[in-house]
Amino acid sequence: MPLENLNSILQGSDPIKLAQNFLDDVRPTKGDRKIEVEYPQAHQSIVTVIQKTKSQDATSEVMRYRLEMNSFGRSLLSSSPPIWRIVWVGSQVQCPTKNLAKKNNPKLKTPTKPVQDGFDKEC
Repeated sequence: MPLENLNSILQGSDPIKLAQNFLDDVRPTKGDRKIEVEYPQAHQSIVTVIQKTKSQDATSEVMRYRLEMNSFGRSLLSSSPPIWRIVWVGSQVQCPTKNLAKKNNPKLKTPTKPVQDGFDKEC
């Protein structure tokens, strides 16, 4: 997702709130969000957001967003929290669940094609 074309705020002091505000600006939703944050290295955070929305025809869509952030200092005081900047954002759509096992072999109880958590590059 090209960040330079967005008018959204790309920096703040809390990675979770920054991710929420960014997604509210880019793709507002009334659905549920599950948010996790990791700090794999000093001055780096990765926020993963799984967003579930339901449409009027009772179908649901699940999107997974990954927001990578770097900290680049503090605000006015040294005791202030670090300032985080969004440097990269990506998203995936969850494919509709398909019962591959019944298509391929009705005796199998598990799909013959492993699917990692439903998010696949090819639906």
